[in-house]
Amino acid sequence: MRILKTTASHFVLASFLALTGCGGDDSTDTGTVVVPTPTPTPTPTPTPTPTPTPTPTPTATDANLIGTGVSQGTGTSAVVTAANAFLATLSTTQKTVSTSSSSTSTVLFELTKANAITWTNLPGGRHGLRLNSSTLSTAQLTAAENLMATALSAAGKLEQDEIRRADEVINAVNANGGWGAGLYSIAILGTPSTSQPWMLQITGHHLAYNIVYNGTYVSGTPTFLGVEPPNWVVTTSGSVVVNGTASTAGTQHAPVEAQRAAVSNLATAIQANTTFASGALLSGTYNDVIAGANGNSDSNFGSLAYPTSGRGLLYSSLDTTTQGYVRAVMESYLATMPTDIADTLRAQYQSSAALAATYVGYTKGQGGTADFGPYPNSATTPLNAQRSYIRVDGPRFWMEFVVQQGVAYQQYVHYHSLWRDKVADYGGQFGNGSSNFNGS
Repeated sequence: MRILKTTASHFVLASFLALTGCGGDDSTDTGTVVVPTPTPTPTPTPTPTPTPTPTPTPTATDANLIGTGVSQGTGTSAVVTAANAFLATLSTTQKTVSTSSSSTSTVLFELTKANAITWTNLPGGRHGLRLNSSTLSTAQLTAAENLMATALSAAGKLEQDEIRRADEVINAVNANGGWGAGLYSIAILGTPSTSQPWMLQITGHHLAYNIVYNGTYVSGTPTFLGVEPPNWVVTTSGSVVVNGTASTAGTQHAPVEAQRAAVSNLATAIQANTTFASGALLSGTYNDVIAGANGNSDSNFGSLAYPTSGRGLLYSSLDTTTQGYVRAVMESYLATMPTDIADTLRAQYQSSAALAATYVGYTKGQGGTADFGPYPNSATTPLNAQRSYIRVDGPRFWMEFVVQQGVAYQQYVHYHSLWRDKVADYGGQFGNGSSNFNGS
């Protein structure tokens, strides 16, 4: 079992895990970030019952207020109220509309394609104001937390917080890797309004929430969710175990567990049936998601080439149980959004016509199966799971999940996953994202 001993500069465990970033100028400053474990919110249960989920233990509130946002309700009006409350706490400089898509001195940008696509899964900072105590005061952080908690579901906000905690784990291994919770940022594109289009971005390494309000379509995409390590345990002594199991004593963390469990159930069911397994098997090898950001931005948006052949197996070819797993995968991503967004998109993604045109595809990992099992780094040979890949490909819904070799922990694996809407990415404000898709 690999145990990472951390010093006080990275982790302090009293009644909770305290996560601290590194200081410096704005180009590299992660600020002081103390991240608690909030009260866990159950994720939607796939049909049938999913693999058991490691659940963070509730802990005390931290000084930096990360993970303490209180939802003020769902719907555009509530988010606008929360956004304006946040803006009211900022200085003139912090809310001056930037002419640069990469500015880190303000939260406000124009709603343009160039600004909207400024996200990536690579390490490093993002545009907008960084969510740390060097950039924002306590009052400002409180207002930012409340805005994010209002814009996301409780599960989506918890996932954001836990992904940031994971970045602190790998930052403790390599503080020069461009990792850390303090490098995650918030940006507002356009003017918060209940009638005119505007956008909220919450971004950082392994996270991108891009939510457009009053757009051509209701939208919560593109959404990128990744994590390294996939799960870890904080022991009572403050050590971090990154290759533990469900029986490892301490506080369990598994940020993308809802999505992992959903794709694992689907992959297991498909591979247990020889007809499904052969019909859904894709050609080639996948080392990453194929419709993700390109370098430092989503510059492929507008020229994405979604597959038109070799897409895998149709939903209608699956049995009732496996069809339930397909819908459960969709639900695991919809559950990151508030009810009003999730309900609208569910009606589109899971209509009879949409499901009839939905495909499932997968490829096998290095060990010869598509392996998305729990606690992957506790396996004898963790890297056997790398290159395991699965996707759900509908008329609008697009989801990819892939197991990759770790970067900070290269003997282990980590996850990338992506949710796109072929029609409604960025609210449809900049057209659909594909060069070969003209759906509506």
